[in-house]
Amino acid sequence: MKDRPRTFYRGEDPSYDGPRIRTGDDNWDRCLFVSSDREKAAFYCPIITVWEARPEARILYEGSREFRSVAKGLFRPGTKMLPSCSEVVRRAESLGYDAVWFKRQGDLGTAVMNPDAFVPRPEKTLGPEEPAEERDAPPRMGP
Repeated sequence: MKDRPRTFYRGEDPSYDGPRIRTGDDNWDRCLFVSSDREKAAFYCPIITVWEARPEARILYEGSREFRSVAKGLFRPGTKMLPSCSEVVRRAESLGYDAVWFKRQGDLGTAVMNPDAFVPRPEKTLGPEEPAEERDAPPRMGP
């Protein structure tokens, strides 16, 4: 597997204190969810916070040999996605992984079991149409 992202995005409104999306699976629902795809993270909220994996963070990537070993026996025809993904998360955490990256970054995303393994960059919060290059540029002076 060649693409193993270490930078993630989370669409969130820091001022929102309402109910959160719940699936009924407590193991799954306790995770923090981020996406390696900025546009898909913006589906949830156009205010994006960048989450960087710390160098020592262990991420299990779907499609890798390690993922196939951890998920062995879970994704069989007729099985439901949520219980299988939740069990992958449980198994991965028991093996010392901090997060599980799923290929479907729009609806599953990356399940973070250990948020301390990541550094949120609120100073790099991007607005809905603000490209990163403009955000990181020095302030403009004059006309």
